[in-house]
Amino acid sequence: MELARVFEALDAWMAAENLAYQSEGLAIMQAVEIRIIGQSALFEAKLGLALAATRDVDTIANWRDDGVRQKLVDILLAYGKELDPVAREAWMPAETEYVDLFRGKWVTARVARAEYVLISKAKKARVKNRVLLVDYLAAGPSDLFLELVERYQVDLEGLL
Repeated sequence: MELARVFEALDAWMAAENLAYQSEGLAIMQAVEIRIIGQSALFEAKLGLALAATRDVDTIANWRDDGVRQKLVDILLAYGKELDPVAREAWMPAETEYVDLFRGKWVTARVARAEYVLISKAKKARVKNRVLLVDYLAAGPSDLFLELVERYQVDLEGLL
């Protein structure tokens, strides 16, 4: 599944809804930025690693209107995916960098760089993600990942 299509559909829905709201003299929905983290971000990074399939899409968003969140839930379901309701509880480094996945008039979707997702998994869910982390290390980790390992004092030897 290409996540960009999901956000394109959400943007189109918001555009149509806002046109209708305007014509009725109602307040329009505000633009939203959605940041993708977790396994879905790793799928988008196309690292060439074997990733466990997941239905969950982990997001951090500045929802101003629950209708937008609910529409995203509906669109994801049409693609066989689910919006993870507890994703906001996931730990990500404060300095996490994101790259644009989709930029529309009403929706901007950004994906966490893989190194930040991987350090999150290494620090907070290392047992569950051991195989993934070992595969990543065997493929040759980036300098950024190694810097994050040092900064967050993650013991990689414990994975081996």
